[in-house]
Amino acid sequence: RVDDLDEIFDEGFSSVLIAVGAHEGVRLPIPGANLNGVLINTHFLRDVRLGKFDNGNRSENQNSLGKNVLVLGGGNVAVDCARSAVRLDCEVQLACLEPRADMPAHTWEVDAAEEEGVQVFPDRTFERILADERDHVRGVECMRVSSFHFDQSGRLHLEKEPDSEHIIECDTVIFSVGQRAGLAFIPDDAGVGLTDQRTIAVNPNTFATSRPGVFAAGDSVSGTAFVIEAVANGHKAAESIVRYLQELPLEPAAKPDLPVVKMTQAEIENRISIGEIKHQSRVPMQELPVE
Repeated sequence: RVDDLDEIFDEGFSSVLIAVGAHEGVRLPIPGANLNGVLINTHFLRDVRLGKFDNGNRSENQNSLGKNVLVLGGGNVAVDCARSAVRLDCEVQLACLEPRADMPAHTWEVDAAEEEGVQVFPDRTFERILADERDHVRGVECMRVSSFHFDQSGRLHLEKEPDSEHIIECDTVIFSVGQRAGLAFIPDDAGVGLTDQRTIAVNPNTFATSRPGVFAAGDSVSGTAFVIEAVANGHKAAESIVRYLQELPLEPAAKPDLPVVKMTQAEIENRISIGEIKHQSRVPMQELPVE
């Protein structure tokens, strides 16, 4: 475990690659966000995977999971939370900012969740989480959204429908509105620059940070993205580290452009007709049954 970036250099290392990934879930800064019964997506999925929920739906290190779960978020991780909660014998609802057709999650994932009984509430913004007399979640006050956009700094701007306040009742809320990299081990005076989105700022060609010898790749640079992107960037960062240790210029040598084959739809269909190309269906993804 690394708690302080500077300590690594004190131990004699000449270079460091930061590739911690985006494992910290985000808790929206709304009233009631810290009530009993409020969970975070990454913690919830980790505990499900580790089998920490028993038949009573309790976790060793979390609030109890109730029977009426509301997931806040519209991405693939939010749908994972919802479908996991269904498999824990919960009634599950999911509310998100986006319209149903524009949810970040894969359409097939959302369709599968609805088939399993998850009720989806699109076009919602979350005003506050309501508490009962025990300071436990009893619902979320929402409003309908007519439009929204994010500016260049990532700040959300939205238009709410007048008089659209309503309450979605639940006894457990799971925040699933994104993940970010845990960068607490980087001291403020470490010389590693961050972006406005709280990711590590790097040279896009070399993945070098503003501090000599420190490189970064993966979700700590890009934000949540695909695994293959993290793998590719890790390879590029490793090549840069080798050049750094050999005291060579960090910028990689220019690579020749590879030829790109472009075919029209008619050409593709012709090649199919003469047997040069064959259609191949996707391999169906296996899914665990709800029960």
